[in-house]
Amino acid sequence: MQYFMRRFSYPYPSDNLKYSYADFRRYCIENMMRCFDKIPSKFIKIFASDFDCSTSTIYSIIKHIKIYNEFGIVILPPTLALKKQTAIRDKFTCQYCGIVNPKHSEIDHVIPPISGGVSKSYNLVFSCRPCNREKWSSIKIPDNFQILFLENPEWAAKIKFLHQKQENIKITLILQQSYDEHIRNKNIAYIHSNYRRIKS
Repeated sequence: MQYFMRRFSYPYPSDNLKYSYADFRRYCIENMMRCFDKIPSKFIKIFASDFDCSTSTIYSIIKHIKIYNEFGIVILPPTLALKKQTAIRDKFTCQYCGIVNPKHSEIDHVIPPISGGVSKSYNLVFSCRPCNREKWSSIKIPDNFQILFLENPEWAAKIKFLHQKQENIKITLILQQSYDEHIRNKNIAYIHSNYRRIKS
């Protein structure tokens, strides 16, 4: 890794003691990402070798470095252990539709990373793939909301607040569309009446 850092003139953090191993690894990968539009696979292999991890781990970090929440914090994916813990806690039941042991399942962020969601147990739920795809970057209240509330009441309150805010935006958009349609119909009626008057 030091060879790679020298080769591309990447400085080490000013105080390495302030950086954990994971932070330093991310710091190096972020610097590499600034140099390439698409990182060559040989550098991915060098990173994996130097950091004693798999290439898929490096690819996963690269993918999640690109996802920033509104505060500019990088959200890394939940670990396999945390995913397993979440699935067991939720009894392998989708927390949006209630289906048990779905064919294709995923661990979903209740508040998505793009909206400031974190990869912690109180923000993760077991979900079937269709529900997760339908939800996408929106916020839904999961069936196990009470469990999440017990784990972290403040975070549960944030989930509820952001969900309500999202619903209010939807209502505002519907009202705006209705108003626009009303004005459009009114204008069409006015044009028609004037056209008939001029024609006669």
